[in-house]
Amino acid sequence: WLATGQSNMEFVLANSVGGAEAMEMADDPWLRILLEPIEPSYGNQYPAEPAWDVPGSRWGRGDSGADIAFASAVAYWAVRQMRETLDIPVGFINAARGATSIQTWLSRESIEENKTVVSLLQKNGLYRTTEEFEQGKMDIYQMTAAFNAKIGPLAGMNIAGLMWYQGET
Repeated sequence: WLATGQSNMEFVLANSVGGAEAMEMADDPWLRILLEPIEPSYGNQYPAEPAWDVPGSRWGRGDSGADIAFASAVAYWAVRQMRETLDIPVGFINAARGATSIQTWLSRESIEENKTVVSLLQKNGLYRTTEEFEQGKMDIYQMTAAFNAKIGPLAGMNIAGLMWYQGET
């Protein structure tokens, strides 16, 4: 499962109600987590095109309190329930980033395919050409930034579904 979105999805298990107890009682080696860093290290600029890797990512397991501590609380509880119900290995990719808007999570291809979206982004000063990306104007809050840095590198993975939790934007 891909767990992404804004700060609501980014909120970690260690800070959630019941999180400390879950960490103490972590005992599920078949619950797996790909922990992407909230802010991957790409130097001074986010990639203008989908990256091949998310620097600093690592795999974690549900039998390690340290691994689940900084995973998304929403995703952890959902996947834990799936594991108990399905009785098969289940994992999730922890790829959220707070304070981001939807246009940062969309690929350039998906934006360009929808002229209404292009028009709305242009109208609101949010549209960025490829040339503007190459000139160093890219950061996590701009069009396609989160996709290029956190979602694009997942191409080819067998993802069963998406958990999206967006706040206000």
